[in-house]
Amino acid sequence: MKKRHLALIVIASLAVGLGVFLWWWTGGSARHIAASPARYEVDERPDLAYTATPADPERQRLDLYLPKGATHAPVAAIWHGGGWTKGDRTLPAVQQLAYWLAERGVIGVAMGYRLAGPISALESARDAAQGVAWLHAHIAEYGGDPRHIYFLGHSAGAELASLVACDRKFLDALGVPAYVPAGVIGLAGPYDLRAGRIGSHPVARQMARDAFHGDEALCAAMSPIAFVHAGLPPFLLIVGLGDRLVPRRQADNMFAALRAVGVKVELLVVPGRTHVSLIQKATEPGDLASEAALRFIQSGS
Repeated sequence: MKKRHLALIVIASLAVGLGVFLWWWTGGSARHIAASPARYEVDERPDLAYTATPADPERQRLDLYLPKGATHAPVAAIWHGGGWTKGDRTLPAVQQLAYWLAERGVIGVAMGYRLAGPISALESARDAAQGVAWLHAHIAEYGGDPRHIYFLGHSAGAELASLVACDRKFLDALGVPAYVPAGVIGLAGPYDLRAGRIGSHPVARQMARDAFHGDEALCAAMSPIAFVHAGLPPFLLIVGLGDRLVPRRQADNMFAALRAVGVKVELLVVPGRTHVSLIQKATEPGDLASEAALRFIQSGS
C-alpha cells in the first residue's frame, strides 16, 4: 500500500513538473488587453491576379478584405510563413487576421507568392514586390489609401516583407514610390540568413537548406538586416516569448541595426506565444500582437 502511495506521489510530481516545463517552454501565461471592437462589415474580393503574365496563376494572386463604407483606408499586405517552401495565402490564420483588420477599418490583403525550392527565393521577393505594385496602382479603386500601405508578415513572410522594404531594388524596378511601405510589421521573422545565424533548431536549419541550398550569396541577398539603412519607414518587430524555432536574437539584432541608423523601431515580446501561435491566436480578443499591429497602422494613417 505504501509503495502504491509513493508511486502515485512520484507520478503526480512528474506530471506537475512536466506541466511547469511546458508552461515555461511555450512562453508562460498569455496576457491580453482591452479588445478593439469590430466597427465594419467586411466585403471579400478573393483571388485577384496581381500580374498579367503569371508564371504561377495560383500563387501570384491576392485576396482583399474590405471594410464596407471606408474611404482612404490604410492597407495591410500580409505575407504567410512556411519556411519559404511551404504555406499559402489561404492559411486560416492569414485570412482571419486580414478579416480582423478589415473589421477595424484596415484593408487586409492576403498575399500569395511563389515558393522557393524549384525557383530561387529571390523570385519570391519579386512576387512580393509585384503584389505591392498592384496594390499601389489599384487599391484606391477599393477604398484604400495608396500612401498608407503597410507590410505585415509572419516567419518567412516577415523576412520577405522586411527584405522588400529594406532592399529597394525590388520595388524600384516596378516604379513603386518611396513612400511605400508606410511601415513594416514583422511577426517571428528571421532577418539574418547568413552562415551561422539562422539558429540551431533542426527544423529551421532544414527549411533554410531546402530554400537556399547552401548558397551563401543567396542567403546574404535574402537577409533584410544586410540592407538596413537610414530613411527606412518605421518597423514593429513582434516575437513570442515561447518561440523555439526562430531565435530571439534575430529580432534583437534587427532592432539594434534599425535603431543604429535612426529608424523608428519597436520590439514587442508576447508572453504565452510560440512561433506558430503568435499568428494563430492573433485574432483572440485583446491579443497583444494584433492590437499592437493595429495601433501601429492607425498611428501612421
